[in-house]
Amino acid sequence: MYSILFSVVVLSQTTIVSAEESSAKFESDKEGIIAPNDNSDSLSTEQLDNSLLKMGIIPGTVNKMSLEQKREIVKKGGKAFSPSIKKATKVYNSLSGKKIPYTEGNIEKIKKQKIKDIKRYNEQTGKSMSILELPGNNNKLEIVKKEEISDESNSEIIPEENKNQFFATSSIEDQYGVLPPADTVVDGDMILDTQVIYQGPYGAASMEYKYSSYLTWINKPFNTKTDALVTAFDEGAVPIENTFFAQYIQRSATPDGQSLEDVKKLEPDADSFGVYGHGVKFKLGDYQQHSVSMMRSVKVSTSKIGEGAYILTKYRHAYLTVTGIGISIGPGSISFEGANWGDDFFIEYGYDYGNVNPWDV
Repeated sequence: MYSILFSVVVLSQTTIVSAEESSAKFESDKEGIIAPNDNSDSLSTEQLDNSLLKMGIIPGTVNKMSLEQKREIVKKGGKAFSPSIKKATKVYNSLSGKKIPYTEGNIEKIKKQKIKDIKRYNEQTGKSMSILELPGNNNKLEIVKKEEISDESNSEIIPEENKNQFFATSSIEDQYGVLPPADTVVDGDMILDTQVIYQGPYGAASMEYKYSSYLTWINKPFNTKTDALVTAFDEGAVPIENTFFAQYIQRSATPDGQSLEDVKKLEPDADSFGVYGHGVKFKLGDYQQHSVSMMRSVKVSTSKIGEGAYILTKYRHAYLTVTGIGISIGPGSISFEGANWGDDFFIEYGYDYGNVNPWDV
């Protein structure tokens, strides 16, 4: 089972800009923008978490950040918000290369195709894979509001013991204020969430945003092959040099109630890393829970204020990695190349440049 949560109109230049151009400072204001903190390196983890929550970053996202990420964001200051989901699609990629969208009308078709694929795979490899080893045939991705998921009547969507990892509770909102609503696409144990962080002026005539994407498996999936997580954006967003950061964390509980954790820094996929987006490839491990975080800063001209921004996130979950995953990114577009058996999750987001309170309009 899976679940998904989300928290480039060219400037004539499409080159990645230098991070040294950013020098403007701003103060916190009535919209809840948190001022920069040059002393973030000396703050405790608890103090950093408090600042991030006050910025509007959802608790689950804070929990998945490294200490390095937390310090960098608090040092810059800003305000987080979740862009609205325009479209969410799940597609089955067959062993033969056929792509079938998960829709109510395609459930039987997908089931039959999976049986054919397993038969073909077993004949070619001499193995005995079962249909039970493949994910279920959920017919749609259900979009649910954060506050609805927190309601007891929807406990079957996200298990009660996992809610505090991902959603604001009343105690958190009492302490830090009401967090911005986040649309969630629910499909089980997998959660994809992205937030945009406004980080103030950039130079004399631009704004700085950080696009942060996160993948979480609450429980280890049966298939642990090489997967890919990719984000693309429209031409109005110009990447800032040396701001990409990605990591993979896996955790397991021990019999004595402790937690084992393995953290690996991820390098950007060389073929996809450029002016229109970025992506990472990673091999899922053997721990119980898994999370991948990926973030990068962009600058946007103030002439774009009021215009629509477009973000696209795609996740390839492989049943079997037949060949290496090739990633191709264009302005607001992503394609995976290579014969890879599995599921694709495709989410389109939108917000307006310059609007740091999109939930108020």
